[in-house]
Amino acid sequence: MQGTVPTLGGEKTMLDDSRPVYTIGTAAELLEVHPRTLR
Repeated sequence: MQGTVPTLGGEKTMLDDSRPVYTIGTAAELLEVHPRTLR
């Protein structure tokens, strides 16, 4: 995704590919699985 500039509400944002979007705990909660399942 490097090199692209997505917009959010008309405001330019840049996502860092080296940083996670969600923590393991948050992702597990969204998927309704135990966090160890994702590790």
